[in-house]
Amino acid sequence: MEPLAKIGFVAQDNPTYAALSVADHLDFGFAVAQVQRSVDHTLTGAASVMQRQM
Repeated sequence: MEPLAKIGFVAQDNPTYAALSVADHLDFGFAVAQVQRSVDHTLTGAASVMQRQM
């Protein structure tokens, strides 16, 4: 994996969620990434099934 792909950015001017700490933002980002991977995996599987049915 490219090194820059592992670097995140948290804006300091306008925080997305002002009550979250930096650690909380990182945990939140990690959780979102896990959901995205799960959705991608599910959609890839669904596309495979649809192609086989055609």
